[in-house]
Amino acid sequence: MINRPYAPSYECGRRLVAAGCPLDYLKNLPRTSGAYRTRLRVQELGGYLESRVFDDSPTAGARYLIGVRLGTDLPGGVIISDWDFCPPWENHSVCWDYDPQDIVPADEYARYASVFNSRLSAVLNERRLLLRGRPVEGLLCGRAVHSIPESIAKGAAVRAQLMMVDDTGYTVRLDIELAVHHRTPQINKASRSGRRVRIFDKPDLVPR
Repeated sequence: MINRPYAPSYECGRRLVAAGCPLDYLKNLPRTSGAYRTRLRVQELGGYLESRVFDDSPTAGARYLIGVRLGTDLPGGVIISDWDFCPPWENHSVCWDYDPQDIVPADEYARYASVFNSRLSAVLNERRLLLRGRPVEGLLCGRAVHSIPESIAKGAAVRAQLMMVDDTGYTVRLDIELAVHHRTPQINKASRSGRRVRIFDKPDLVPR
């Protein structure tokens, strides 16, 4: 095979144009297909599969639900060797050893059902091969012991970051937008009436 390091190409032409040398025939130059292959593609699922954080209570901690799509353009596929999640607040460790059924609210199972049985966990945690033409969609499901800061309002959108590294060290960082959902506190029935009930109140006598 003859090595042609100075052969004309679209990539070299783009560099010349960027340097101030106009080329009328730039679009006609041959392209190197490998230059446009994405080694690892990480995207956030959107629409009704939004990423969310549920703040259960000050004592129950928080639940994380992150929808992602992984893909690659490499013919031989790619293996993800490590990944990490950086929450929007400090001192907040998340355990990701949960299934979607443990994190998704029961009344919203139908909403996320299409990604319940996903290969995402196998690709991320078992180093299964991510193949070209077979993108993987799924949910990262985790729980933290600590609650989110009280200053974060219900319905707010906060930014977190997801990082993934393949077996060659190639790193991708993705900004994740989390919708904040607080648990609605239950209201004591006695307090709704406006009357404070004391333990030693005498019951009303019913005439015979």
